[in-house]
Amino acid sequence: MTEGEGAAAVSDRALRDRGTWAENFPPIATRRVDAGTMLLEFDPVAGLRNQYGALHGAFLSGIAEYCMGLAFLREEDPVSIVTVSLNIEFPAPGRMDRLVEGEVVVLRETGRMGFVRMTLVQDGAVILAGQGVARKVKAA
Repeated sequence: MTEGEGAAAVSDRALRDRGTWAENFPPIATRRVDAGTMLLEFDPVAGLRNQYGALHGAFLSGIAEYCMGLAFLREEDPVSIVTVSLNIEFPAPGRMDRLVEGEVVVLRETGRMGFVRMTLVQDGAVILAGQGVARKVKAA
């Protein structure tokens, strides 16, 4: 992953060690480029395909929601989120044999709410475009 100036790794350790479904995701490399932008990448692994051999949309939707939560995760102010809405489009199929790269951008953040835009791409082709609204809650 190419690091931008001042980029910092975002740790999802607090979200993974809870016995939840996100522990089944492949390793996701993340970097915070600035306060509002996070980059990510992962390699698809076996079991994530649909009956047509493409990356399953439900898996990609889960990644989008998971990364929406990571966008608000900060060590100095640990919060969790609950998803209020998540709108997703799949402009192209995702391939099992290609790296997936993504960007999550916080469009607006208030004390309790967050609004994000996310994109996942493979070889320059957008495979997921979405936006979401999250409600921040105290970390458990």
